[in-house]
Amino acid sequence: METAVLTKTEILKVESPNTGVMLTSAQAALDDVRALVIADDQTYQFASMELEAIKGRQTRLENQRKAITRPLDEAKNRIMAMFRPPCEMLELAERSLKQSLLTYRSERERIASQLRQAAEDAVRRERERLAREAAEVEARARKKADEERCAAEAARAAGDAARAARLETKAAQTEAAGAERADALTLQSQLVTAPAVAAEPVKVAGQSMRVKWKARVSNKSALIAFVSKQPQFENLLEVNESALNRLAASLEGKIAIDGCQCYTEAILGSRTAA
Repeated sequence: METAVLTKTEILKVESPNTGVMLTSAQAALDDVRALVIADDQTYQFASMELEAIKGRQTRLENQRKAITRPLDEAKNRIMAMFRPPCEMLELAERSLKQSLLTYRSERERIASQLRQAAEDAVRRERERLAREAAEVEARARKKADEERCAAEAARAAGDAARAARLETKAAQTEAAGAERADALTLQSQLVTAPAVAAEPVKVAGQSMRVKWKARVSNKSALIAFVSKQPQFENLLEVNESALNRLAASLEGKIAIDGCQCYTEAILGSRTAA
């Protein structure tokens, strides 16, 4: 059976093996191995010969597979090499443009934040000014009203009841007017708002902006100490088993590391039958 693969200049044709025959042969070998019981030296010797035969079959299958896949891989590599330069250029262009857009948005957001802060500060200062003015107006009105009441008392003491009454009425009016003016200033301060900020980032159809939180290790020793006290976070510490195995092999298992245990694995070598 033939398989066709389109390359840059031609159609590559490869011969496909009969998968049914391969599976039947491999299944038969697997069934024989499962049925084999090594009970003595003779069966051990027979099993060793079978191992060599199986390795020989594996080698032949691997060679047959490579004979098919090597041209495919080479064709794929040629295609990948053909597309790689323009793809890398476009990826670089995308990253550069995204970075420029993000830089622009960040600058606009920084300016907008400064303008918002300045507007909020202006609102705060104006409200504080109006509050001070309201307090001063009310204080002046109370002071004047007190003076008028004192004058009314003096007029009453002098026997001028009519003048005393007029001054009492005037004092009440002065105090009421001061309170009314103070209330108006207080209401005015509550109505003071910040103007709209004009430097907000632009909105573009089809473009979205989101923030993605990340974390990095800034102090590995501190992280290890933290995990030792909070074992529920032990998944943050990944064990480098390759480095651990190299250390065990170089020291022939003579390592003393808390939480680590050396062990051996038996590896059986066998030649391949021709």
